[in-house]
Amino acid sequence: MSTIKLGGLATGIDTDSIIKQLMTAKREPLNKLNQQKTKLEWQQEAYRDITIKLVDLRNNKLSNLKLASNLNTQSSSVSGNSTAVSVKAQTGAVAGSMSVEVHALAKAASVASGSIGANVDTSKSLGDLGLVTSDTSTITINGQSITVNKTDKLSDVISRINNNTGANVAAYFDNVSGKLSLTAKSTGAAGTLTFSGELLESGFNLGTPASSTTAASVKSKSIGSDDSKTLEQLGLTSAATTSLTINGTTITLDKTKTLADLKDAISNSAAGVTASFDSATGKLSITSNANGASLSFGGELATALNLGSATAGSDADVTINGIRTTRSSNTFTENGVQITLNSVSGGVASTITTKLDTSKFVDAIKSY
Repeated sequence: MSTIKLGGLATGIDTDSIIKQLMTAKREPLNKLNQQKTKLEWQQEAYRDITIKLVDLRNNKLSNLKLASNLNTQSSSVSGNSTAVSVKAQTGAVAGSMSVEVHALAKAASVASGSIGANVDTSKSLGDLGLVTSDTSTITINGQSITVNKTDKLSDVISRINNNTGANVAAYFDNVSGKLSLTAKSTGAAGTLTFSGELLESGFNLGTPASSTTAASVKSKSIGSDDSKTLEQLGLTSAATTSLTINGTTITLDKTKTLADLKDAISNSAAGVTASFDSATGKLSITSNANGASLSFGGELATALNLGSATAGSDADVTINGIRTTRSSNTFTENGVQITLNSVSGGVASTITTKLDTSKFVDAIKSY
C-alpha cells in the first residue's frame, strides 16, 4: 500500500518548506567550496595569461626593440615616372635620392619554331605527329639530357622539359599555330640557351639562338634540291611580287626570281645576315653576321618558308644618377634599395627617395 503524504494540511505546518530550508543550509558549505574553486580557477587563468605575456615580453618584444630592422628602418618611394620602376628599401638602406632612367629591359634568350600544322592535338604521340623517327632518342637543353620516346605524347614532353630544373628553360607549345618556343629562365647577355636532338632540330626545326659568342641561325622547311627553280615553281608565292622582312629590313622579289636569287638578295640586303642553301636537305639557312644579334622574320615568304625566330639574351640598360650602366637582371639592389625595372622610361626618369621610416619603431613601442 502506498504512503499518503498530507504535508502541512493536517497539522498546519509546511513540512516541505522546512525540509527544503534545512537542505539549503546543509549545502551552504559545499556552495562556498565551489565558489572558492571557481575563484581559484579564475586566478590560475589570470596568472597563466600574465606568464604568457611576460614570456612574450622577454622573448619577442624586448629582443625586437634592439633589432636594427626596427630601430633603423628605411622606406623608399618613387616620384616622376612612377611606373617604370618599383622599389623596396632593405635594412641599412642609404638615405637620399637616386635618379633611374630605363633605356631597355633585360631579356632572356629564346627560339621559336615554324608551324608543324594548325590546331595540333597535343595528346598525339611524337611519332604520330611526324616529329621523330627513332623509337627512343635524347634531347639536350643547356647540358641536361632528356629521353623521349616515339610513343610519348607531345604534351608530356613539353611538361618534361619544363619540370627539368637543370635545363632552366620554359617550353611553350601553341597548338593553334603549331609553334614551339624555348625561353631561358635567366635574363641577360650572359644567359645561354643551347639544345640538340632529333625532336628539336629536325622535328621542330629550331634554329640556333644568339649569344655573346655565337651568331643566331634559322633554317627554313625543306623546299627541294634545285635552287634554280623560281619562287612560283617552288610553291612559295602565286602573287606577282612577294616579300621577306628580316630584322625590319624588307626584301621584295618578283615571283620569277629563283631560290638562288632569293639567297643572294638576303645576303646583300641591309638586314645584316647571310643566306645559304643546302641542296642535300633542301633547306635555306639564314645566319646573323654578328654574334649576339637576334633574328626575326615577317612577310609572305617567311610564312611560306616556315621560318622561326631566334632572340639573344640582353642586359638591362639603365642610367643611375647620371651613369649609364647595365644589369643582367631586371631586379637588383643599389645603396640598400631593391629596384625592379618594369618598363622603358621613355625619357622621363624615376626619382627614388629613401628616408628613415619611424612607423615600424612606433609599432614596436605600441606592442611593448
